Amino acid sequence: MRSARLIFFKFFCDFFVHAKKRRHTDVISDQCSRVSFINLYENVECKLSNNMINNTITKELLDKYFSLTGEALQKVKDSEKDVERINEAMDFLDLAQRYYADAHHFFTNGEWVLAYGALYYAHAMLDAGARLGLFKVADSRLFIVDD
Repeated sequence: MRSARLIFFKFFCDFFVHAKKRRHTDVISDQCSRVSFINLYENVECKLSNNMINNTITKELLDKYFSLTGEALQKVKDSEKDVERINEAMDFLDLAQRYYADAHHFFTNGEWVLAYGALYYAHAMLDAGARLGLFKVADSRLFIVDD
């Protein structure tokens, strides 16, 4: 399972790296939806050049997000789950735990960019589960929910 997630994650990262290098509007579509990446390179370049975002992944940054995501994971484990959708809730929690474990693996191997990405995937699974009502959490500091 780890290798499948790693392949997907690396594909996802490679896709955006290649999209960033293009200087024209690209449109990717499928049967259901249309996603537009308009001048992605210029937008990222502009933000970086204006120091609006920091593009360095430090140990302190990773420590902060390991702590935050670890706290969110514990809160979800201790929370009440939607009993009618318990299988879905447990699936979201399982994915979050696996991405969190992957983040630790990447971090210990010195792959900090992948660790950072895996942490975001882990927290996104928790946020999605909270927003869908699978986890009964009311902490807007840790989740995208109303208190």
